[in-house]
Amino acid sequence: MSMVLRENNNSSRIYRLVFDFVEKERLLKGVSNLLIAVSGGPDSLALLELLKEIRAEFGVELSVAHFDHKLRDNSKGDLDFVREICATANIKFISGEGDVQDAIESSGGSLEEIARKMRYDFLAFAAERHLAEAVATGHTYEDLAETVLQRILRGTGIRGVQGILPESPLPSAPSIRLIRPLLNITHQDTEVICTQAGLVPRRDPSNQSTDIQRTRLRNVLLPALKNENPSIEDALVSLSLNARDLFSLVTQMSDRVQPLRRTLGQAAFYDGKEFLDLPTEARFLIIEREASILKIASETNRTKLENLTDVLNSGNGKVVFGDIEIQVSTGVIRIGKPLEEQLLDDSEKIIDLPGTTRFRNLEVNISAAEKVNSPLQSKMASGPFEGALRLRRIAKDDQMLFQGKYRKMKEIFSQARVPIWDRQEMIVLADLKVVHAILGPDYCITENPAVAESFYISVKTYEK
Repeated sequence: MSMVLRENNNSSRIYRLVFDFVEKERLLKGVSNLLIAVSGGPDSLALLELLKEIRAEFGVELSVAHFDHKLRDNSKGDLDFVREICATANIKFISGEGDVQDAIESSGGSLEEIARKMRYDFLAFAAERHLAEAVATGHTYEDLAETVLQRILRGTGIRGVQGILPESPLPSAPSIRLIRPLLNITHQDTEVICTQAGLVPRRDPSNQSTDIQRTRLRNVLLPALKNENPSIEDALVSLSLNARDLFSLVTQMSDRVQPLRRTLGQAAFYDGKEFLDLPTEARFLIIEREASILKIASETNRTKLENLTDVLNSGNGKVVFGDIEIQVSTGVIRIGKPLEEQLLDDSEKIIDLPGTTRFRNLEVNISAAEKVNSPLQSKMASGPFEGALRLRRIAKDDQMLFQGKYRKMKEIFSQARVPIWDRQEMIVLADLKVVHAILGPDYCITENPAVAESFYISVKTYEK
C-alpha cells in the first residue's frame, strides 16, 4: 500500500485491522517466505495489497500463485491480469491449471469439492517450489459467517461451528500453514482497498449462480435471515468464536490422554476408562492424531461416534473410521490399522522336553530349572501327558485347567484380560486331549501348580 493509501482514513483503518489481527493470531510467526493465493477477485487482490505493506513490518518475502480451474471461457484473462500485477510489483509469480469438469466426469464428486482439492494440491506444489512456510488466502468476515451457517445446515459438532480458522494446516501438505489474514474485515473493505489502489478486480459470474450451495447461502438464505436479524452475520461469527474457545478446552482434554503403549507403524493402546470419560469431540481428536501418526485417513459422522460410545460402554467391539479401526477389549482400546486376519493352518510341532522349540514367531523353552531372567515365565504340571506335547494353534473346543477348573479358551482370555487383538497371535501347548499352556508374544498362561515336581515354561519372540 502506498503512503497515499495509508493516509486515506478508510484504507488506513482497514490496514490497521488486518495488521492487528495478523499480530494477535501470530499468523506470520516463523514465516520468511509467504505464498499468496490470488484469483484476481477483490478479496485476493486486497489481500495482496495489504500484505505488500505488512511485509515491510514483518520482514516477509512474498510470492503469488494463481490457479485456473478452466470453468469459464475467459479464465485465461484472470491469469494474465494477476501475472501483470505481479510483474509491475516485482513479485514472483507461479500459475497452474486443471480441468475441473473433466475431473468430475472421470471421478465423480461435486464441483466445489473437486475444485477445492485441485486448488489446494496446486498451492501445496507452489509453496514447496517457492520454499514458503505458509500460504495466505483472502477469506473474509462474510466467508466465516457463511461457513458457520453452511456447516450448521449440513450438521456439525463444536469443531465445525468454529468455521474458518485464522490458521490451519494446508490440506494437501499439512506441514505448511494455511493462514487467513482478512477474517476480521468485510467484502466491502476489500473493495475499498482495491479502489484506493486503483485496481479493477475480475468478477466471476459463478458467484451469482444458485447452482452452488455457498452462493445460494450468500445471495438467497442470508438476505432472508437478515429480515429476522439484521446482524445475522455478527451472530454467526460470535458463535464461531465461542466454539473456538470451547474447542480449545476439548483439545487440551485430548492432549492430556496419552497411549499406554504403541506398536510401531500399527496401533496405539489407550486406557478404556480414560477414553470413555472424554467428550465425543475429544475422542475423535485422539483418533485423528493416531491416524496422522500412522499416515492413514480418518473420517467420521455422528452415527459412527454414537456407535463408538455404545462399544465403549459395552466394553467390547469395534468401529471403523475410514482407514483406521477402533477396537475395545478387556478395558483397553486399540486405535490403528485394521487387524489382518491371521492365516491359520493345522500344522503343529512336537516339542523338545526339556529343551527349546521354535514355532511361528515364538521361542518356547521348557526346563526343570527356573529361568529367573525371563519376564514371561510360568510353572506347569510335569505330567502325566496323553501323548507327546506339541505346539499348535488354538482349536474351537480347547479347554485348560485354570483357577481350579477346566475352562474354554474364551473364558480364560476374559479372566486373564487378554484383548481380542492379542488372541489371534496366541498358540497352545497341548497333548492329545487337553491344553497345558496358552502362549503368545506377551503371555504365558498356565494353571501354575503348587507341587514341587513341575516344569518351568518361558516364551519370547524371535525374528524368522
